[in-house]
Amino acid sequence: MATTKSFFGTREKNIIAAQGEKLSSTEIRAVENEWPKLIANVRAHLDKGTDPGNAAVQKLARRWMELLGKFDGGNRKIRESTAKLYQEQGNLLGDLFGTDRIPDQKLATYIQKAIAAGKAKK
Repeated sequence: MATTKSFFGTREKNIIAAQGEKLSSTEIRAVENEWPKLIANVRAHLDKGTDPGNAAVQKLARRWMELLGKFDGGNRKIRESTAKLYQEQGNLLGDLFGTDRIPDQKLATYIQKAIAAGKAKK
């Protein structure tokens, strides 16, 4: 089984740690508490078959990226590694931490399509 160690190098881990130090414990809890709601909303659109380019899904995708920014500081390599982690290990991570907090592989693919659709519209 792959671990996060195989997805993030030392530089990326340092960036993630530095990002965590920028947030207060209250901010960290707020972000942690928002993820389940955001994931549930995205999952509802996925289950309904909503097109990833839909305005409501695009709004959720933008918020997804804002929350990721708190974790990765907008670092492209970390974002790519995080996407790869969820694509390859999302189901296992969901089993370990709860699918309300971790996107499974199907949801990860859907949100990536929504993010790509948002970039294509710019």
